[in-house]
Amino acid sequence: MNLFAQGIGWSLLILGVAWVFSDPDRNSGEKHFRPWSDPVPDVAEPLPAIDPMAWQFDYDKIEKELLHLDCDSAGLKQVSDNVEGVLRRAVERFPQQPDENVLQRIEFLAGKNCPPNEAVNLPDLLMQYYHYTEALKSLHEQQFQHASELSAKEKFAQTETLRIQHFGEANASKLFGRQQVFANYLFERQRIMRDEGLTEVQKKAALDKLKKSFKESGEEPAGAG
Repeated sequence: MNLFAQGIGWSLLILGVAWVFSDPDRNSGEKHFRPWSDPVPDVAEPLPAIDPMAWQFDYDKIEKELLHLDCDSAGLKQVSDNVEGVLRRAVERFPQQPDENVLQRIEFLAGKNCPPNEAVNLPDLLMQYYHYTEALKSLHEQQFQHASELSAKEKFAQTETLRIQHFGEANASKLFGRQQVFANYLFERQRIMRDEGLTEVQKKAALDKLKKSFKESGEEPAGAG
């Protein structure tokens, strides 16, 4: 009976030693604790819903505006204040904060309807106008914050500088020339009317001369008086 018990004891001891040496972590003397974690489900997480406005947009309104341009198979014939009006109305129909894919799509449509030529690249001009309007919004915010420090003439001068930065001096003059003429007329008219050194008769004479000069230049602003 004792021999039987001893045999069982030796068998258990041998199995225990074999188990210790077969486990490398236990053999190294280091203790490892595996923290509990919830089992990972074998089902993929659902993708977040996509806002339809991020990928759907009605480009038709922009295309319709661009059709008002004087274009043919050779592209846009000339840059003028009429072109500026079309660009402004087209950009007003852009989606809010368009991403690069939307801008590329709009640029493609502009080139399809009015292909670039050596003189005018309408897709580039349209994108320039978009970025100009975005910069103009920031400028107006800055001017609003410093409203008491800037005169109307100084604000307009800043706008003119911004236009030259985005379009170059030549195209800025072609796109906004009549606006600049009208603004200069108003500023000069305001200066004459506020000049305390002039009598009423002198002011009237100066205003008549100013209006006549615009008539003779062929750039008389509409509604000037």
